[in-house]
Amino acid sequence: MSKPIIFNDVDFHFRDVGSLSYLKYKGEPFCGTLQINGDSGKGYELIDYHNGVLHGHRLTFYPDGNVLADKRYDQAHCISQKEWYSNGQPKKERYAATEYFWDTDGTLVKDNLRWLYKSGQPLEEQVHNQILYFSLQGELAVKMVHTKSAPNRYCNVFYYYDHVLRKCFEELFTNHYPQLDEQFPRQQLLPDWLNAVYLENQELAKSLLDTLINHPTQQTRETAARLKNNVLNLEIGEKRDGGIHPPHPNHIIVKLNFDTRF
Repeated sequence: MSKPIIFNDVDFHFRDVGSLSYLKYKGEPFCGTLQINGDSGKGYELIDYHNGVLHGHRLTFYPDGNVLADKRYDQAHCISQKEWYSNGQPKKERYAATEYFWDTDGTLVKDNLRWLYKSGQPLEEQVHNQILYFSLQGELAVKMVHTKSAPNRYCNVFYYYDHVLRKCFEELFTNHYPQLDEQFPRQQLLPDWLNAVYLENQELAKSLLDTLINHPTQQTRETAARLKNNVLNLEIGEKRDGGIHPPHPNHIIVKLNFDTRF
């Protein structure tokens, strides 16, 4: 990085050409390091440019001066990314097809294609065209398979292992790493499973919803509250095809029953 020049609206101008954004400085493609200051208390950025495009490092800083993120670019294409928590612990690293996440205490929580419980047990794992979800004891609870349903058309087939889910649903739908809130898609599995339960056993589904409404994870509580409201609407006469949560048209739901105990 060279000595930075602070951004201003007079000397600097961005111009979009196709998918690229070019930066000009006093009418010429900018070469050097740009400094962009955030609002008061918001930190700042240092960004390398070459011939008007991102090339080199893009550093983002916390207000106290510690590094928040370091992205490396090659001719406007991001080739690597690192992030840190405010306490200095690493948060994320991404290189091409590999990705790692850590908890605030330094515990590895995502090892490339596997999310982990705090114990190190696999929680979620991508294997080829499948995503597998496990209980804390290592039992397969949900399997999603991305498959072709017709020429040029694909769908997701979800296999819900009901006998496992009834034992582990509270832990599986817990956001174990709230500081990585944007990385918590598992709660999207909840409506389809509970709808499948509801179509077979309405009282059991209501019991599960009553438990989940008091769940410690906000997204899970909100999903349970919405589904319970759908149950109440059905009970007062609302017409709804497919139960409390009709699946997406490109989703196929398979509920497997190996054990009816709860």
